[in-house]
Amino acid sequence: MLTAVTRRFCEAVHDRTLSVRAVLAAYPWCGHQFLDPDVGATEVRAIVGDQDDWVSAQQVQGHVQAIRLRGAPASVRIVAGAEHSFDRAEPLQRFEDARVSPGAPTAYLADDGAFIHPATGEADAKLVDRDIAVYALKAGYGVRGATLGSQGGQAALFRDDMIAFFRRTLLG
Repeated sequence: MLTAVTRRFCEAVHDRTLSVRAVLAAYPWCGHQFLDPDVGATEVRAIVGDQDDWVSAQQVQGHVQAIRLRGAPASVRIVAGAEHSFDRAEPLQRFEDARVSPGAPTAYLADDGAFIHPATGEADAKLVDRDIAVYALKAGYGVRGATLGSQGGQAALFRDDMIAFFRRTLLG
């Protein structure tokens, strides 16, 4: 979601003067990020649980901060005790066969779209996301098992935060 609202993507689809007004990124995976995360005037809000074991809350914070430093209005909410998909009013479920690597280093994308390998710092147009994933696994970042669902009032908290964000950004 955060990649999709970059000016680089938006301008490829429509007129440069148009932009997405607001985006709420729910527990976004931020393992790939543009070096220049320009989202123009789009307001960005990310929400993630501090117990999320599918994505990295720290990568989400870093990505949102990079967008903010680029000049866009951006914020992140980290929800204490929340797992992945805590917007679902469903009990926590553990998926032991899930294979994830939320602690892997971020792979940045150069302006031309080439991946910059986390270990070398070099942009290489021949690299694809699978190459970055294999690197992360070989470097020991892969883990088995992940959880999703919510507990207590987490789904309501998510809903209320989302409604407040869109009410403010879309309805003024």
